[in-house]
Amino acid sequence: MISSRTGAAICCAIVAAAGVAGCGSSGSGSKDSKKVAVTLVDDGCTPSQIKVASGPVTFDITNGGTSKVSEMELKNSSGIILGESENVVEGVPGRFSLNLKPGNYVVSCPNGDKEDQGKLVASGTAGFDVAKGFASNGYGDHSPGHYSLFAGFLMEVVMTMMFLFIIMGATHGSAPVGFAPLAIGLALALTNLAAIPVTNASINPARSTPKNATG
Repeated sequence: MISSRTGAAICCAIVAAAGVAGCGSSGSGSKDSKKVAVTLVDDGCTPSQIKVASGPVTFDITNGGTSKVSEMELKNSSGIILGESENVVEGVPGRFSLNLKPGNYVVSCPNGDKEDQGKLVASGTAGFDVAKGFASNGYGDHSPGHYSLFAGFLMEVVMTMMFLFIIMGATHGSAPVGFAPLAIGLALALTNLAAIPVTNASINPARSTPKNATG
């Protein structure tokens, strides 16, 4: 049987996880537009193969010295123009913005040698950007639920404390032999389930503190 010490530790972890998960207030995430730079050349557009995360995207178009091409268009797979910038000559750049859904698009620079041969791939889920901290620990915009600094700090302190408490109890000399892996594994699962929506679950101050302090 599991000792009363180990059982009480697991119960405490469940109660703490449920209570702390509700702390803090939620906020709105940032909606910064991703930038794509395109240069007009005799062939058409460069780069001709573009990959970008779906969501808000801004295209900055400049003329690389060609007199043949002065326009860029982005079309869907049916050939419908979704956005364009015209009269782009040297010294007069162009710009347009779109909210792209995941999928394939045609990059067209009319009058170029390779007109309609460009391709843009918008990947992932709209608004997702791996460069902005995928699965990293944080608060506010870096929290999956946009929780506050206080909520994130409290969650990490309580979950780390409970996890260590269970480890020490399960490995104590008076604890039943052979049950430590089960108790520790369940505790790790519970603390992660509770903390992931708030901070992405660090449960490891030695790893997270230096990284967050230095940016």
